[in-house]
Amino acid sequence: MRFIQYNQQYRWNLAADIDEVLRTAGVPPKQREYVRQQVYQELPVHSTAKNERRTEVEHAFRNPRIANLFVEIYYYDYIVFDFKFPIIKV
Repeated sequence: MRFIQYNQQYRWNLAADIDEVLRTAGVPPKQREYVRQQVYQELPVHSTAKNERRTEVEHAFRNPRIANLFVEIYYYDYIVFDFKFPIIKV
């Protein structure tokens, strides 16, 4: 199993990661090239980018106690998925 991190700022990394998975699965080069071109053209804005609920969560994370609790609960996910730990200001 392989995890692919999504980062809109680094499309070339995403395209290379997807291409590697497709190559390993035996997808022909022509189809892989099509997928690469689609990734380079335009990635959709994530559905939560301008969501009101997301704004509420970001506001809650300004509370060091809540942010710390979240990290404690999801610590393993931060490690497995190589997420960046939030900077918690005390």
